[in-house]
Amino acid sequence: MSRLIDLRKLAAVDLTLPGPRFILAEFAVGVLGALIFAYFVLRNPLILPIAWTWNVAIGLWLVGIAIHYVPLFLYALDFVRADRIDKEGTPELARVGRYTVQQTLVSIPFLFPFITLFQEMACRHARLNECEVV
Repeated sequence: MSRLIDLRKLAAVDLTLPGPRFILAEFAVGVLGALIFAYFVLRNPLILPIAWTWNVAIGLWLVGIAIHYVPLFLYALDFVRADRIDKEGTPELARVGRYTVQQTLVSIPFLFPFITLFQEMACRHARLNECEVV
């Protein structure tokens, strides 16, 4: 099945290049940092109604970015705990340019969580069908 983006492989490639400590820290800051920044943006009392609207829009966008990093962080944590970074990330290094372009999708809030849900449901469905055949 052709995919627009495979988040598991994206996390694996990220872990392979600069190393797991750096990427886990990046993903954790992506989640916590964006949430903390969103909190301060949303709590900032503004006088102008137009500015208030922009604060809400930017705050919600930051919440979306924080939620966006959750699947990447969980996949990276799974790879590190299971020691599968080299097994899953190294074969994908030949296509590192593709993943570099796909990382720009980080700016679209809520996209990665939806992709993750869809891919995990498809993966579980495929595993169930394999189990039924055996």
